[in-house]
Amino acid sequence: MNDADKWVELARLRQRVQSLEDDLGLEAPTFEPGTGQYDLDMAIQALVAQHATDVISVHAPNADFEFITPSVTRNFGYRPEKLIGRNAYDLIHPDDIDAVAGRHAGLAEGPQTIEYRMRAADGEWRWVETRGQAMIAGNALSRMVWITRDVHQRRLAQAALERSNADLRHFALVAAHDLHEPLRIVASFAELLGRRYREALDARGQGYLDFIIDNVGRMRGLIDGLLQFTRIEVQRPDFAAIDVGDVVSTVLSDLGPALADARVEVGPLPAVRADRDQLVLLFRELVDNAIKFRRPETPLEIRIGAERSSDGWLLSVADNGQGFAVHDADRVFDMFERLVGLDVPGSGIGLASAKRIAERHEGQIWAEPRPGRGCTVFVRLPADGDTVPAVRPIQDTEPTAGGDEP
Repeated sequence: MNDADKWVELARLRQRVQSLEDDLGLEAPTFEPGTGQYDLDMAIQALVAQHATDVISVHAPNADFEFITPSVTRNFGYRPEKLIGRNAYDLIHPDDIDAVAGRHAGLAEGPQTIEYRMRAADGEWRWVETRGQAMIAGNALSRMVWITRDVHQRRLAQAALERSNADLRHFALVAAHDLHEPLRIVASFAELLGRRYREALDARGQGYLDFIIDNVGRMRGLIDGLLQFTRIEVQRPDFAAIDVGDVVSTVLSDLGPALADARVEVGPLPAVRADRDQLVLLFRELVDNAIKFRRPETPLEIRIGAERSSDGWLLSVADNGQGFAVHDADRVFDMFERLVGLDVPGSGIGLASAKRIAERHEGQIWAEPRPGRGCTVFVRLPADGDTVPAVRPIQDTEPTAGGDEP
């Protein structure tokens, strides 16, 4: 047993002893001032306060400083004795006072955490993160303990990253849009060449021409997918109570020709808080994915349903298609990730778009394979309403005896 294992074992033994003492009703000894143990405890507390990295402060109910650790000098340049008796709000940026006061008022309900700007001794405004804890005497606020951390560099880095991401999204949107025109010209001339001169080309030449036309189509699909993904990023969702059944009905109607020989079952579906256009796109990608990865010579079956969960609704789209390996579950929603060859149409962006939509709705999405029986994609979304009548299935037929359910 190495030293780490010994410490773990010691900790477990201490927890076991504590549990037995609690069961027996034994109380921990109390230590009075003047005893060796009390003096040791006070010395340890003083040592922690002296060398704490974060700033620990105690405030009166009106936020006046009553105690503050020396770390305030290292972090913000103030001498502790100069702050005693001063009100903490004197150091808070005017634009952040309302937000801080709101958390101050909420301390009676539990610990509060907030980021705001605090003035350092040199006059610079620095971003800090403070966690406050109330000390209650009777039913009134007696003291407040604040632990404050300097997060200025983190906030600056976060702002720079957000600006960079915004620039990249804008670049992707402009680049994808501008690529459409030259691609359209290439496609038009390739089609024109095929109509006028195909018969004059030998077999190899015709193969080259078909290769150009096919890859122009793939490039167009990639650009359209990139535009779609970028719009999801830049457009603010218009949230409202949306009937998922109506959304699914729209998707099944739009994909009707591709589902002509499929069996689709739709259970009762709820209302959720969502952007309708994005929710339509999400379900279109999931159903289209089932269509693209159906098993050859096997009638496609799709089942769409919902279950109530503790934190919202768990929507599901199950199919009896090719599925995927368990170890590929994390790759399914990656951008441009293709788990199959190029013979299956698609840009590799559709499921990435579905994932981004779920995330923008404060939800989650994941897929679970069922070996030999396809897969199920789950989408967890916040709740907004009760279930509504199910959408009528595309083919309202009974399951065949002994058939696999999607």
